[in-house]
Amino acid sequence: MRNHSPTRLWIVVSCLVAAILTGCEDKRRHQASEDVEFPVVTPPVDKNASAENTALALLDAMKTLQSIRAVGFGESGNKEKYDQAMGLIASLMDKDEVYINVKADRSPTVPRDISRDAAVRLVAEAWVSTCAHYLDGIDPGTKSTTLFRKGEAASRTIRKLNADGSLRREPLATRETDEATVHVDAENPDEGTLLSAIEGEPELQNAQGPDGKPLVKGSAAYESKVRELALKAGFNVPIRAQIAINLKKTPEGWRAIQLWLQSPNAQVAQKN
Repeated sequence: MRNHSPTRLWIVVSCLVAAILTGCEDKRRHQASEDVEFPVVTPPVDKNASAENTALALLDAMKTLQSIRAVGFGESGNKEKYDQAMGLIASLMDKDEVYINVKADRSPTVPRDISRDAAVRLVAEAWVSTCAHYLDGIDPGTKSTTLFRKGEAASRTIRKLNADGSLRREPLATRETDEATVHVDAENPDEGTLLSAIEGEPELQNAQGPDGKPLVKGSAAYESKVRELALKAGFNVPIRAQIAINLKKTPEGWRAIQLWLQSPNAQVAQKN
């Protein structure tokens, strides 16, 4: 079953909203692409860094950007800090690959002539929004990597950009470069605190199943009771998610091309 990236899902939702608000023809489709410039920054990891360390550096920059988004630009210097964090995120992305993906999605809410940097910023902001709920609770100890070596069989079709900006599809029999998918678990710290409190509540500890016996932790009845109490507290369980990041080896080092959320037990290695 093919899984769709959060960026693509976000574009689909935007498309539906645009169709409702503006009718069949979205005028933004014909607007000039927004000019975007990233500040000149040194990537937070060097070109020899592992895929895992590159992914963690990306998440750290995303956490910084989200913390600034949470308070806004009202505080002095926040706009500059935001731009700096965005520059760090962009420095760890494969800009060409991300640009091709945005062009291939053909969202009616994205200008036809969107520039590469504008596309990269669009995707970077979508990635941060996707992970925002979990960025304060990254668990580096859970990180794992699935590697795909250059030259390995890869029976799929890839998209490449022509000189005129159009896309072409090419069959790919073997991988052109090393690729990797890094997984790392995360949870919202506030929800973790609330869940710990629920697990210590007498209402849960004294709860009994249909057989009149105390609920056994890990059983379906126990988890159902935990969910009931969690919903009363304003959140749902499970609280843990897994962030998956696809990266590609470039001359500058490992660079991210896709990011999505999944269940910690999913271990989807790669999204095409």
